Amino acid sequence: MKIYVDSVGNYVFHNIPNQGQNVKATAVYVDETKEVRTKTLAAAAVQDRANYAYDIENNPVYIGTWNGVATYARHTLGARISSGGLNYLISTGDATWYNKSGNVALPYRNGNSTVPEHKNQVDVAKGTSFVVINPDTNENIIVKVNDFGPQQNTELGKQTIVDLDDKSFETLFGSTGVGRHVCQTNVTVNQYF
Repeated sequence: MKIYVDSVGNYVFHNIPNQGQNVKATAVYVDETKEVRTKTLAAAAVQDRANYAYDIENNPVYIGTWNGVATYARHTLGARISSGGLNYLISTGDATWYNKSGNVALPYRNGNSTVPEHKNQVDVAKGTSFVVINPDTNENIIVKVNDFGPQQNTELGKQTIVDLDDKSFETLFGSTGVGRHVCQTNVTVNQYF
């Protein structure tokens, strides 16, 4: 597990072990400077998927209940980068596809919450354009978030950072047959927590 310290002193956790498995882990504190981020992203560009450092969500945020289903969002995990007056979040995890209707979903809070304490807290608003990168090929696409998900309180959900439509997934990864592929997302984020 790595604990990154961002530019304002907040902690960002990477690869937190599953507490239920009683895994022993050593915390490595890393000052999240530009040099460190560059090296981290360069290291993630290796061809062996097992070497990718996933940003795992192990403590999802409850954002509300719809039709009797409790919904959980992802914390803003990843490397924070400021450029041109905007704040970006670069995360590594899995991309999946789930529809043929052009829907693209991010698992951050996007303003749908009816929970009073989250009412005005929006991490990534619907309508936000963002970049999805295939780190194996360095190819990327720009898509727009228009849906919420995937749920972050399942084992596969913890690893999933974007749900794409079938055409976007196929463009980036060659086939929808693989169902799930490691990726990086570069998203403009309104707030970090």
